[in-house]
Amino acid sequence: MKRKIYAFSNYTLCLLRLSNPKLPNEVEKLTHLRLLKLSLNIEELPERICNLCNLQSLDVSECWNLKKVPQEIGKLINLRHLLLESFIKIKSFPRGFGGLTSLRTLNWFPVAVGDKGEEIFKLGQLEHLKHIQGALVIYELQNVADFGAIENTLKKKKGLYNLELFFTTLEEEEEEEEEEEERRRKMEKDVAILNALEPPPRLEFLRIHSYRGTMYPNWMMSKLTYLKRLFLISWEDLEWLPPLGKLPLLEE
Repeated sequence: MKRKIYAFSNYTLCLLRLSNPKLPNEVEKLTHLRLLKLSLNIEELPERICNLCNLQSLDVSECWNLKKVPQEIGKLINLRHLLLESFIKIKSFPRGFGGLTSLRTLNWFPVAVGDKGEEIFKLGQLEHLKHIQGALVIYELQNVADFGAIENTLKKKKGLYNLELFFTTLEEEEEEEEEEEERRRKMEKDVAILNALEPPPRLEFLRIHSYRGTMYPNWMMSKLTYLKRLFLISWEDLEWLPPLGKLPLLEE
């Protein structure tokens, strides 16, 4: 398949369906580049992409086999938009990810753990990405280790209107045969995580998937007065439904 490179200006570059899936070496010399869109069969972004110091938008939503972003991605201090898709195979972000303090669009975030069970890039560090807005999906919340560190992660992000939270997937739950004590421990952990992860008050859309707690979080009925759509999916252990009539703008 022929290489397709579209350079619309000195500030925009699209690399689509290259016959050689590697990122061309010439790209790192485009230091004035503002927008880079990739559609490549690559598993990781090369470190040299971090030399694009003026890059504001990085679109890798069509790099379906992508598993890894550069360790030094935090050097892209002007990056405002990082466009991903949930089917991309990235398992975690590097610790340097917290350096992206200009970031506004981050539509997908996995909470990953290392070999020793520690969080690789802690969810609580999203607190420092103060400009995140629009929509955000967080996966694998059961991997959060420090509940206290996530209390301010979301609630100060006033521009965040759409939030989706995923705990353990149903497929993983079906594969596990747990002892009662272990099951109770996981339920208590989910409750602690969700109570700590209070969303911003102007949130309009909220979906929470595969939560194993027996009660809804304390903030759900008292803080989300602008909420219009609420989806509680696979809450199999919930003992009673929240009083949804207390949400004045709820439509669905």
